[in-house]
Amino acid sequence: MNVMDMICHFQRVLTIFNSALYGGAVITTGLDYFIEHSVMLQWVWDRVRVRESPPICWFSWAIATAWPATFIMGTKRTSLILSKHANAAVDQGKS
Repeated sequence: MNVMDMICHFQRVLTIFNSALYGGAVITTGLDYFIEHSVMLQWVWDRVRVRESPPICWFSWAIATAWPATFIMGTKRTSLILSKHANAAVDQGKS
């Protein structure tokens, strides 16, 4: 099975995964912006540019934990919503 076959086969799963991953990143970046004025974002950007930056405090790491948490919640919630709609569509097709 090549990559294109896998993408077509797992299209719904990859859509749920990618939207939850991106949504979690947006929420975490927004929290960082409004609470700490983009401290964590600057720290990550300094790592990308391979520059030295001051260490960040524990509060920034606490904000960073919002990303995995929102990713997990988004994945579960979207899966539940789509499974209910998919089951309803299958039931309507049977009658």
